[in-house]
Amino acid sequence: MNQLSSPSWLAELHSQLARGRQVILWGNVADRFLNGENYQSLPEILENYFIGEGYQIVLHYDRADGVRFAKPEMATAFEELVSRVQPEVPQNQFVSLGPGRAGRNWAQGPSMGSPAGGGFGGQFRRPEDLLRLLRQALQQNRVSVAGILHFADKLFCHPEQQSEEECDILIILKKAFRDAAFLTTGPLEGRRNVLLLVAENIQSVPGWLYSSDPFISVLNLPRPKRSERDHFISRFFRNFYQDGSVSETDRPRIREKLVDLTDGFTSWDLEMLRRTSIVERIPIQEPQKLVDFFKFGKTEDPWRELSGEKLREALPRLEQRVLGQRPAVRAVVDMLARARGGISMSPSSGMAGRPKGVLFFCGPTGVGKTELARALTELIFSDERAFVRFDMSEFKESHTVERLIGAPPSYVGYQEGGQLTGPCLQRPFSLFLFDEIDKAHHAIWDIFLQILEDGRLTDSRGQTAYFSKACLVFTSNLGGATWTISDTENLPSYEEVYSHYRQAVEEHFKYQIGRPELLNRLGENIVVFDILRPEFFPGICQLLLDNLARSAQELYEVQVQFDPSVCQMICQLMRRPENFMLGGRRIRALLQTYVETALNKVVPFVEPGSRLTVSASNSEIFINGKPCREGFGL
Repeated sequence: MNQLSSPSWLAELHSQLARGRQVILWGNVADRFLNGENYQSLPEILENYFIGEGYQIVLHYDRADGVRFAKPEMATAFEELVSRVQPEVPQNQFVSLGPGRAGRNWAQGPSMGSPAGGGFGGQFRRPEDLLRLLRQALQQNRVSVAGILHFADKLFCHPEQQSEEECDILIILKKAFRDAAFLTTGPLEGRRNVLLLVAENIQSVPGWLYSSDPFISVLNLPRPKRSERDHFISRFFRNFYQDGSVSETDRPRIREKLVDLTDGFTSWDLEMLRRTSIVERIPIQEPQKLVDFFKFGKTEDPWRELSGEKLREALPRLEQRVLGQRPAVRAVVDMLARARGGISMSPSSGMAGRPKGVLFFCGPTGVGKTELARALTELIFSDERAFVRFDMSEFKESHTVERLIGAPPSYVGYQEGGQLTGPCLQRPFSLFLFDEIDKAHHAIWDIFLQILEDGRLTDSRGQTAYFSKACLVFTSNLGGATWTISDTENLPSYEEVYSHYRQAVEEHFKYQIGRPELLNRLGENIVVFDILRPEFFPGICQLLLDNLARSAQELYEVQVQFDPSVCQMICQLMRRPENFMLGGRRIRALLQTYVETALNKVVPFVEPGSRLTVSASNSEIFINGKPCREGFGL
C-alpha cells in the first residue's frame, strides 16, 4: 500500500487480519485519514477496505445509531443468515441503515451514511441483543462477515468492575473473538470472519478482554506523521489565508516551518488551523503566530519579548533575588538565551513543540531553588501568577500519578480534570515548579517524559494541554542526606559541592529508579546550587528585615529601623553547624523567632507615625532600648 495515499496503520490491520487475528483499534479513531485522493473517516475507510477485500456482509454498530450496513442488500443477507442460524429471533430487534458514502472530498465534510428502507425494523434495545446474533453469524463458515463495533470503550462504565449485564457483553465478545470461523468457500477461503472493536481509550476497555490473548491484536492509530502533515499542508496551502501572494522560493520554508509547529496535530486539527487562518485573518506567512493563536488563543509570546537588553539584565536582576548562587543563575540565563534564540543542533522536527525551558535544580536545602524559580517566572512572564507549584511529596503512591491528568471515566474526580493539565490549558504561558520531585513515585516520570519529548499531555477527558510555551522546573534534595558540615570555618569548594550532588542525581536515575534515559533527557539542564556561604548571610538577612519594615509601615504606619547588631546576631547564630546546614530557610526561622515576634508584640500598640529602632544584644531583642521578653507595647 502507498504510504502517501493510504493510512499508515491500514497495512498493519490487513496483516493482522490475514493472520487470523481479530483487532481492537484505539487512539486517534475520530480523525480523518488520507485514503487515495480523499480524506475519509475511520468508518468509511474500514467499510471500503472490507468491501474491497470481498466481504459479503459489512456492518457497523454503536449504541446511538444501532446497526448500519455498508450496502442495503447486506441487511437482507444478514437477516437471512441469522434467521437460518436462529430463526426464532424476532425481526423487530433490528434497525437497518443504509450504506456509507466513501470517496468524498475533505471539503464536503464527513458522511456516516443515510437511512435506507427495508431489512430489519426497530432498534436493538441492548448491545447483547446484537452481539449474540453477530456471534452466530461469525461462527458459520460460508458467508464472509465483518462486524465493526464503534465506541467499544463506552460499553463499560468501569474497566475493572462490571455489572452483570456488562459481564454478559464481555463474555459474548470474548467467545465471538475466539469462535469466528475460517471461511471454507469463496474468494476469502482461508480468511476468518471479523469482529473489530473501535475505542478511543484502550484503558476504558476491560483488560481481561484482550490481555495475553493470542486471538486478538491491539492496534494504536497514531496522529499524523510528518510526511502526512506535509501532504495536508502542501495540498491545502492555497486554502489558508494569505496576506499577498507567496513566492515559490518562500513557500517551502513556510511549509517546513508549519509542519514542524504542528507536530502532534490530528488531521482535524490541521483543518481547524486552516479555518482559523481564514476566520482570524492570520496569514500562512506567519506560521508561528497562526499556531500560537490556535493553541493558546493569543499571538503575543512573552518569550519573543525577551530582548537583548532584558537578557543582559537577567543575571544581576536574578542575583538580587537569589544571593550567593552565581553558577545556578548563570545556568538559568543560558537557558533563557537558548529558549529565546531557538538555534539548535537537533533536527527541527518536533523541537518546536517541546517546553521552552527545562531545569532540574539540586543542591543543599534552603539555598534559593524555589526563590529562583519565582524570580524566573517574574522575569519571563512579568506576573508571578504564572507560577504554578506542585508539592511532589503528595504524589508518593503510584495511584496518585493520575491526578496530574485527571481521574479516568467513572472514577471520583473525573469532572475536575487534571491538576497539571488544567492549569496548562487555562494559562499555557507559565512556569511549573515540581518541588522535591525525588519524593514522588517514580512512575510519574512517564508523564514528564512525554511532556519533555512531545510538549503535550492529553487529560482523561481527551483535552490536549500544550507545554511548548511553558518552563518546567524540578527541584530535588538528592544527596542532602549524605552531606554534612561540622566545621563552618573550613568549607568545601563549589566544585566539591557540585560533584557530590551531581553524583547523587545520577545514581538516583541510574540505579534507584532504573531510568538512565531520564538523566540523558535532562542533560545539562541539571543545575547544582552551592551551599549558602557566610559572606551572603548579611545580604539575605537584610532583605528579610526590609520586608518586616515594609509590613509594619503598610499595616500600622510605623517606621521600623534595624540596628546592625540585629543582623550580626543572626549571622553569628548561623555559624553553628546545625543552623548552617539549613541555609536561608534557617535565617528566616531565626528572624521569625527573635525579631518578627518582638515586632508583633509592640508595633500594633504604638501610635501611627511612631519610629522604632530594633537592636540586639546577647541573643536578645530590644526596641527603643527596651527588652521584649514579655508583655505587649513599650
